Parts: sequence; structure tokens; C-alpha cells
Amino acid sequence: MLERSVLKRELFPEPVVLDSIELLRDRSNFICRVRARDGAEGLSIGHPFISRQRYPMFVYRLAPFFTGKDARDLDGLIHQVAETSVKIQGVPFCAQLATLEFAISPSISTSP
Repeated sequence: MLERSVLKRELFPEPVVLDSIELLRDRSNFICRVRARDGAEGLSIGHPFISRQRYPMFVYRLAPFFTGKDARDLDGLIHQVAETSVKIQGVPFCAQLATLEFAISPSISTSP
């Protein structure tokens, strides 16, 4: 765990609760869309490792883990999901986690 959070939590006095996390598909490409309860939204383009065979990891492991959590705790949440997913870690897992992290970051910075 990091000694100090990367995110400056004091800049976000109100919680940014992740309300929905979706994995959208356009032909063979995937897009992650994250929406917070306050209306903030973030998007990111998925890595090619999110394929038809690997998307269940995103849908059934990552999305449920982050849904309902405060995005201001992103550092700790990433650490926690990585620690509890040791047996499935690897490039496909990390690429999908990064896709989700990239989508969450704008939702924090654009929160009203």
C-alpha cells in the first residue's frame, strides 16, 4: 500500500460514489463508461486484452467490486482488488484494471 495517496482527497470534499460501470462494445473494440451518483461521467477505450473470452473478468469481478465505492479512494481500491485477485493477475487483468482506472479518473476531476 502507498504511504501517501496519489489523489489529493482534500480537493474533493464530497464523496464521488460510482453508480454504474459499463463495458460497451463496438465491433471488436470495448469502451468503459463510469457514472457517479452526482452525474459525473468518465470514458476510456479498452485494451485489446478485453476480448470476448476475457470480458467476464471485467463484468463479474472488477465492475461489481468498484460499484458503490467512493472514487476518492481509488488508490486503496486498486490495491485491494489486486490483492484479492492474485490468482487471476497478469497482463489481461492489469489491462482491464487500467481501463477502469482511466475511466474513473475523469469522473473524479469533473465532479460538480
